[in-house]
Amino acid sequence: MTRTLRRARLAVATVVVLGTLVGCGAGFDAQTSLVEGPEGTQADVGAILIRNALLVATGDDHSTAALVVGLVNKGPEADALAAVKVGDGATTTESTLPANGLELPPGELVSIGSQIGPAVMVRTEPGVLAPGEFVELTLAFRRAGSVKILVPVQDRVGPYATVPASPFPTETATPSPVGTPSPTGSPSPAAPPSPTATPTTT
Repeated sequence: MTRTLRRARLAVATVVVLGTLVGCGAGFDAQTSLVEGPEGTQADVGAILIRNALLVATGDDHSTAALVVGLVNKGPEADALAAVKVGDGATTTESTLPANGLELPPGELVSIGSQIGPAVMVRTEPGVLAPGEFVELTLAFRRAGSVKILVPVQDRVGPYATVPASPFPTETATPSPVGTPSPTGSPSPAAPPSPTATPTTT
């Protein structure tokens, strides 16, 4: 699929979604206006309503993006967003979701990527998350299961300029081995040598 065709699909999807939002009434659907921007994808899985899902590109190499989506748990029990994956099974995705998932209390809207909600970042292979493209996004929930949706990637400008874009945590530095210089420049003490056993005679 050419980039021109993908951009055309993005424009058509925007018109369709805008029409959907105009028809939203009171209740949970009306609350999703808290999510940044109207151009996202809509879907339902189990008791979870997914509204205005999209990605906002944040890296120069198009490998990182912020997730923007409104999630409403209409079930009687708490659920959680447990995993986010970009692309097919061959694509590696990292995310900043908590280890035990992002909690979704019953009867509440969780507005990810807005000024009032949590921030979730995703990182994948360079070039995948280019603004103006569509990408496959899998959202996995603890109770509701998984759903695959096609979402647009937006640039971090205009209505998306304030979308939180926290960096991925850096790796913890490996401690220096014993006997090497410490960060202050002074050598760290070396471990004392083990005593040599005295051979016995028979």
